[in-house]
Amino acid sequence: MVSDPKFRESLNKKARLKLEIQYGFKDRDLPSKKNMWRWASSAITRDMSITIRLIDESEGRSLNKQFCGKEHATNVLSFPYDLDSGLEGDIAICLPIVKKEAIQQNKEFHAHLAHLIIHGVLHIQGFTHDNRSAAERMESREKSLLNSLGFGNPYQ
Repeated sequence: MVSDPKFRESLNKKARLKLEIQYGFKDRDLPSKKNMWRWASSAITRDMSITIRLIDESEGRSLNKQFCGKEHATNVLSFPYDLDSGLEGDIAICLPIVKKEAIQQNKEFHAHLAHLIIHGVLHIQGFTHDNRSAAERMESREKSLLNSLGFGNPYQ
């Protein structure tokens, strides 16, 4: 039993999410803003402010080269503003890559997008997959959150 009253009080409060969605790339198959907010907010453990930018491959390649030193676009990039607080950050999602992956992996596009939004939000809060133990913790959290949202295991 936790005796710290501040900790008990924090368990009773729902964390709030301030979410901005930027469209650098539009697609007719995009989910509603409400759904993207629901997916992102499922992964937060404290009040956060996040911007999700939906991008094309050109912007994805540019960001990945600038920040990761890689010459190709990737599905999701996360940019926490302050690793100590984890309260704010940006997530860039390359929609053409996400669509290609969904087809290649035989996944529903919205399920894959939900997974990558959750993945990005967890990164902003300090989750990593830099080693086996950290990856197992992050993947377990992702699977649990996606299950609670009605999606299947993204790693099957």
